[in-house]
Amino acid sequence: MAFGKAKLDHYFDTLLLKPDVSLYAIATALNPKLRVAWFKTQWKRFPTWYKKAEASIRKVYKQYVDEDEAEEDHVSFEPPTRRKVPSSSRDGLYERSMEVDLHLLTNAKSKRQKRTHQLDDYLDSLAFEHATTSKHEQRLLKDEPWAWWLQYGRTRYPIVFQMACDYLSIPSTSCGCERAFSKARRTITCDRNKLGAATITSIQR
Repeated sequence: MAFGKAKLDHYFDTLLLKPDVSLYAIATALNPKLRVAWFKTQWKRFPTWYKKAEASIRKVYKQYVDEDEAEEDHVSFEPPTRRKVPSSSRDGLYERSMEVDLHLLTNAKSKRQKRTHQLDDYLDSLAFEHATTSKHEQRLLKDEPWAWWLQYGRTRYPIVFQMACDYLSIPSTSCGCERAFSKARRTITCDRNKLGAATITSIQR
């Protein structure tokens, strides 16, 4: 038992704690049926682990928010509409000094807050979505995470969706790959080393 615990500690130290951000944690949290709630449930006895998992996704999300804002700043806008304040001054000096750029009235702070809160909305809405969504969406949440992102998540959480495009394909475990290689080694033996690709594929299935 002690050896197993030591091995597990070493595994998660390498996979989760040592990296600046844990790709494993990000990929797992971007699975819409798991999110950060999975870490807090499965690792409730190891707060250091789930806190690092949440810190990883928040750190990367901030990078995406900054990039999204930078792209928005580079978008070419039409010349700002200006609102003039009536004036009786002949030279118009007072009138010009009181002109207001309407584009300065846009609430940039509000946009920033919406972006910042988007990740919280995604992480906190898991129970709500499971309880209130249609059967079709619940099925996608359970069985087809990428299909859920394409049909629902991309409009609800557009910046988090950008992260899903980049990170969701990272396997949260290598067990599937290792099993496939082990099975292939038992199939392609020294005596059966000329099997065709189609034959191997059929056997592997």
